[in-house]
Amino acid sequence: MPGKLAGVADIKTTDRHWVRFTALRGNQNNNLNIDMIHFIPIDDDQNYPRFHPTGAIFKRP
Repeated sequence: MPGKLAGVADIKTTDRHWVRFTALRGNQNNNLNIDMIHFIPIDDDQNYPRFHPTGAIFKRP
């Protein structure tokens, strides 16, 4: 499954932050598999770098 834009957050500091996921009622699928959450500054390239499941980083060709 490709990456999905879940939203835009205005993060004003570089620090540790908390992310909470809340299940919506009526959703039949209770499985939530998240591999990585990637915060990208809005002015940066949104497609690269890409990440391999092994952790290898692919930079723009």
